[in-house]
Amino acid sequence: MNTVFQNYALFPHFNVYDNIAYGPRMKKSMGEAELKTKVAEVLELVQMSGYEQRMPHQLSGGQRQRIAIARALINEPAILLLDEPLGALDLKLRKHMQTELARLQRKTGTTFVYVTHDQEEALNMSDRIVVIDQGQVQQLGSPREIYNNPANLFVTSFIGDRNIFPVEVLQVGDDYSQVRLGEEVVAVRSSPSARGALTADDEAVLAILMDKMRISCEQVDNAFRGEVVSIHYAGSQIRIEVRVAGRILTVVEYQKLECECQVGDSVFVSWEESGAYLLPQEDGWEERGL
Repeated sequence: MNTVFQNYALFPHFNVYDNIAYGPRMKKSMGEAELKTKVAEVLELVQMSGYEQRMPHQLSGGQRQRIAIARALINEPAILLLDEPLGALDLKLRKHMQTELARLQRKTGTTFVYVTHDQEEALNMSDRIVVIDQGQVQQLGSPREIYNNPANLFVTSFIGDRNIFPVEVLQVGDDYSQVRLGEEVVAVRSSPSARGALTADDEAVLAILMDKMRISCEQVDNAFRGEVVSIHYAGSQIRIEVRVAGRILTVVEYQKLECECQVGDSVFVSWEESGAYLLPQEDGWEERGL
């Protein structure tokens, strides 16, 4: 196993060639002629051919990160541990390096274990995700599974932008339950952890993905009535805050709004069936900021 560190950890007194060659030289795993060929191969792999004589201080952040990856890959590890490797890069370069790392992983076939606090980065790059809280594994699954079917309240709050708020349980079913928020009653999917754990009159938590919600000017089935508090335009994305029974729900819409509402308007907030999830409350969930 080799490691790629967040701060690159390149040897400042070695040039690019000697940084990459360091591992095989220490292991004495190949001669200088073979080493020269291997260094050229990994430099081509990370698209840094021709930089052999550069010193680390002469490289940009993205270039240093590529050299750090090349230094690890030349050892042909079975597993490559990447410890928040893009944390020191700006947003544009980080996006580019995400694509490059995914390309490298596919090309080399090496198992990448990628540590990150960035949920979007995890969802974009992973085949499998492990969500860990305070040293305990909360859920392991594919990005789609983790995003659409979180195992508990922590995973629900950590992965994806969701409105999370308490509701009163009126009726519990195998697949759907009826809940009340203020004067509104809606049906919502029950999470696996909610089945068998909730009964009528219990307090539960309703979590709804912001980008799977919709605003309607006319009344629709299975929706909350609320008042528009604010509207924020950000290119193709529109974020609308709606006050429902004293709670502020954020709705993310894309492209043109079906309901051309204004601040102060009364609207109806609904969601895609897969976008909402009912979970049991957990001790201290509000204090933890979930």
